[in-house]
Amino acid sequence: MQSLLIKDTTRAQREEIVRRALAACGGSGSDDSAPDTIQDMAKDDTVQFDYGDYLGIWSNGTGDYDSFEVEPGESGEVRWLLYAGANWEYSGYLQYVEEYGYVYAYNDHNGTAYRCELDGAELTVAEIGTFTYGGSGTPDDFQDVEPEPTADVSVLAGDWYQDGDVDGDSRLEITADGVWTLLDCTGDMDAMMDYGELIPSQEEGSWFARSTMLDDVEYNVTVADENILYWGGEYDCYIRSQG
Repeated sequence: MQSLLIKDTTRAQREEIVRRALAACGGSGSDDSAPDTIQDMAKDDTVQFDYGDYLGIWSNGTGDYDSFEVEPGESGEVRWLLYAGANWEYSGYLQYVEEYGYVYAYNDHNGTAYRCELDGAELTVAEIGTFTYGGSGTPDDFQDVEPEPTADVSVLAGDWYQDGDVDGDSRLEITADGVWTLLDCTGDMDAMMDYGELIPSQEEGSWFARSTMLDDVEYNVTVADENILYWGGEYDCYIRSQG
């Protein structure tokens, strides 16, 4: 039996060599039937994986986005930022999914995780595009360049009740300057669960609710009409009080 000699390669190249060798022998490596996307992927902090080959600035995107930047997060997770030109569009974290043998990029804003594939100096993120490695970068290179505001946040001011029920489980308070507070209404007194600020997305009717209270937390907000919005990855419905 011939031995498989692997040296002077990157981790991604070694993994690809092993995957192909296992496939040729009828073994298991990365699953060729792995889905391009996973909806509402559960976060698993126990996963042990070396994401070193993914860190850095990936540019020259082939799709609607220009760069995909990956950096270590403060909480130990590996965070990514997606840009269209100079505008920050989406962000999330990387997670290796052992079931499929691939790393997935989970999008905090829509609850979808996208399969990632490394091929030398190229990184392909399913349904997003293929990017070319542009360097490791420094902390100063990883700047949140927010899009210029494109909507009037004051139109969302008011009290918003989950499913329109004033006696429901939760309530949103939004001020005219875009400060929001999420309240738990299940007890005798309303309790604050989170608060932050609303930031307009490049998509009309879509906002990012960035938490001030919790690190690295944002909620996707979709405005259905002037008095109905959907909040977070589970798209909880909130209806504005007319009182």
